[in-house]
Amino acid sequence: SGTFLTASVNSSEVLRYRSDLPGRFVGVAAQLQQNASAPQNRPTISDGKLINGNLFLADRANSQLLKLSEASGEVLASYTFSTYNSQPIDIAVNSQYVYVLSQSGVKRLNHDLVIDANFSINLPLSNGAIEIGPNGDLFVAQYGGIIRRYNASGQSLTSLAPTPDLTTAVDLASNGSAIFAVNLNSASSTYS
Repeated sequence: SGTFLTASVNSSEVLRYRSDLPGRFVGVAAQLQQNASAPQNRPTISDGKLINGNLFLADRANSQLLKLSEASGEVLASYTFSTYNSQPIDIAVNSQYVYVLSQSGVKRLNHDLVIDANFSINLPLSNGAIEIGPNGDLFVAQYGGIIRRYNASGQSLTSLAPTPDLTTAVDLASNGSAIFAVNLNSASSTYS
């Protein structure tokens, strides 16, 4: 049986559920600690991605990125962002890197959570989404209808043409051959 991990809305816990029995609670996978320098009372997870047995979590309230073991829930590594504008908004993960979207740009970290590169991007609001698409390109959505495309080194490639149906892109996902935009006001739109 597989497991599904999710952040608890009302506490700082990462909860474990059985994926073969929907809704079957297994237990607490991890108890996240508050960053001592942060004013919030408990972590607020804005995104999480699972790859190679590791769960990467963006804790927006404490301005940190966490790497947890899927099996034990143990925190294996963490990275704390230094400024308010660097709070993690969203993350994208592949077999080599973790890309963290913040208002100040994109940080590329290796899986040990050591910064490898910083990219400056135009994200005037403190919300948006990032995803890795075909060929390793990065797609960044600002809440609204604009989705921008960058190469893996942060060089701007193009913006996808806006469509009337995509008015409020709140998240992005990829299946390896296409990018999907989750639209708050209508059905999902597909980009390739």
